[in-house]
Amino acid sequence: MRWFKSKHDRDGDGFPEFDNPLQTGLENAPMYDRWAPGAQGVDLRALECPSILAMLSQSFHYLEKMATLLELPEDSERWRLQREKCTQLLNEVWDESAGRFSYRDAISHRSGTGSSILRFSGPMTQYLDRIFDQPEHIMIHLYSSEDITRSAKIILQGATEHGEITEEVPVANFYWVDGHGHATSTKTFTRLAKIESQGLAPYDRVEVDTIDFQADDISLLLPIWGDVLAPDRLRRLVETTLPRFETPHGIACLPVDLPQAQYATELEWLSIPWNSIIIEGLIRSGFKVAGVKLLTKVMDTLAADLTQSGCLHAHYHAQTGSSSGEANHLDGLAPLRPFLLALGLISLQKTRIELSGLSSFSFPITVQYQRMRLQFTQNYTDITFTSGHTVHIDSDRPQVIRFMD
Repeated sequence: MRWFKSKHDRDGDGFPEFDNPLQTGLENAPMYDRWAPGAQGVDLRALECPSILAMLSQSFHYLEKMATLLELPEDSERWRLQREKCTQLLNEVWDESAGRFSYRDAISHRSGTGSSILRFSGPMTQYLDRIFDQPEHIMIHLYSSEDITRSAKIILQGATEHGEITEEVPVANFYWVDGHGHATSTKTFTRLAKIESQGLAPYDRVEVDTIDFQADDISLLLPIWGDVLAPDRLRRLVETTLPRFETPHGIACLPVDLPQAQYATELEWLSIPWNSIIIEGLIRSGFKVAGVKLLTKVMDTLAADLTQSGCLHAHYHAQTGSSSGEANHLDGLAPLRPFLLALGLISLQKTRIELSGLSSFSFPITVQYQRMRLQFTQNYTDITFTSGHTVHIDSDRPQVIRFMD
């Protein structure tokens, strides 16, 4: 697969890296967001993200199932081993003390907290003797005193694990938004001896930091959906970390216990697609109560919007549930798959119905399919056929019902 070739796995450790925030499905995460004030704006090529392993693991799972159905044992084994590799790598980015996953540096494989190195204004040369415990990518934030892009250059001099080095960070390496530029060094430094700036105006500000890998966002919950976690770690993630994201309307994109002044815009955002994926993972992995609780919050929010405005919207406020953004947008689609999983309905066809068990909802739900009617409750499922005949099921075991059209 191309994700494991050198273009995406630059250090050859089997842990691929994203190239662009759009690939993550969460392009405004503070770790690598280039737009929001207060975001780090890290170049994704310097990061290894747990979410990509969860995504790939699910892909390998379905490829393995397809190969098995097609009676291709060698292919099935190959995908199984790839999935195992994803599990092993996810274990490396698990923080046992915090009960959560973390981003890590793509080269040094560390997941430490960030620190400030230097703050200054204008063109200057600063000598220092900053020694790092582990190799560090250097983050540079440039704030122009005018609303223009500077033809600036930052020069970093120090040492890597391979010896002395000088790295020039030209203006082309900065991502610019509204007079604010982010750049990430391509090398990891073990020592920083000198920082020089060229081409700056006297009141241009520069901040030089190391990366804070402890930044948290909803993508770090994705292993819940990936079916790759040991039961004890899954439980800790669900019981310790997930509640930090829970709001009256679902799962927020960032922990709600962050200081309100930090990343305010992202804190307000509720992503229905991300909620759908994580809730599906909860239900599939045995946390039905937690999954149905969150699913009900999301569905109530969508139903209120549909009742009030007659349509669904792209965005919802995580705390108030109020809608915003484009009407009838795909991002506002109701989470159908986790809803059907919680309902216990796997497949509904003209001559075949497959049930996984009884409904997990505390209230009755009726599904009408053509002239067939299904009523789901926590205690039973009734299927009324077009002939008027009713089948009553009160077992929570999986069921397959076949019938003539």
